[in-house]
Amino acid sequence: MSRPRKDLHELELTGAIKKNPQRYRDRIEQAKTEAELPPIGPPPARWCVAPDAIGGPKFAKLCEIWDEFAPQIPRGTPMKRALLEMFCEAFYKFRTDGRYMKTSEKAYMLQLAKSIGQDDAVGVGKRDGANGGPWSEFE
Repeated sequence: MSRPRKDLHELELTGAIKKNPQRYRDRIEQAKTEAELPPIGPPPARWCVAPDAIGGPKFAKLCEIWDEFAPQIPRGTPMKRALLEMFCEAFYKFRTDGRYMKTSEKAYMLQLAKSIGQDDAVGVGKRDGANGGPWSEFE
């Protein structure tokens, strides 16, 4: 299995892009087109049910989690939207009974956070905790 590609940000820091710009031209153009994508949008329509319907309170909590994390994702592809939906369901389970979640389920939730670009917001270890926010539960 081959090594994964380095991020464009890391390549800029090391100066590899300046040294050979033709090598990374396609990746830079792809990053520019991804920056022009629309925002992630509202939560899925199947979550928008009446509060007294079956599963209404759960779907209301899922919408709250969506509203909490969706603004942190600057641009949304259909894949990021699907990953955010799975992340919201995993985070809902963490908030309701996180004490009893398996370690593999917590690792799955953190892997989803990494996939949607929220991995830099996750703090593992000691932090000041003054910033608060949705990730303050992990500190």
